[in-house]
Amino acid sequence: MLPNSGNGTFTLYAVARSREGESRVIGARTITAANLASTQPFGTIDTPAQGQTVSGVVTNFGWALTPNPKHTPDDGSTSAVHIDGAFVGRPSYGHYRPDIAGLFPGYLNANGAVGFFQFDSRGLSNGLHTISWHVTDSGGATSGMGSRFFRVQN
Repeated sequence: MLPNSGNGTFTLYAVARSREGESRVIGARTITAANLASTQPFGTIDTPAQGQTVSGVVTNFGWALTPNPKHTPDDGSTSAVHIDGAFVGRPSYGHYRPDIAGLFPGYLNANGAVGFFQFDSRGLSNGLHTISWHVTDSGGATSGMGSRFFRVQN
C-alpha cells in the first residue's frame, strides 16, 4: 500500500541485489496517484498465490471496495468469479478483515470488504489455469479485481 491512501507523488525504485548481498538502484520512476479521485471499484485477489499449485477443494479469497457514496452489495450479488474466462459463481462477500478496515476507514464496505469462493479443482484438468474477479458497485461501475494463474495437480 502506498502512504497517504495512495494520494500524492511517489518515487518507485528498482533495486538489484547480488549473491554477495551488494545492492544497487538500477532504475527509478516518479508517479502521481490520485486514489481520492477514483470512481471505480478496487481490490485484489489474495489466494491462491500467483503460480501456486492446488488440489482438491480450494478456497479463493479476495476483497473489493468502491468509493463513497457507492457500495458493493454485502450478499456478493454483483461480484463474479471466473476461471479460465468462464463464470463459475459469486463469492460469499461482506466479511471483516482488520487490515482492510484499518486501511480504508470511512468506506461504506470497509468492515465487510472481504469475500471468498470455494471451487473443486478436481473438475479442472491438471495444469495451468486462471482465476479472476469482477465487481459492479451500486452506481453501475464495474472493475476487475485482478487475476491469478495457478496450477492444478490432482
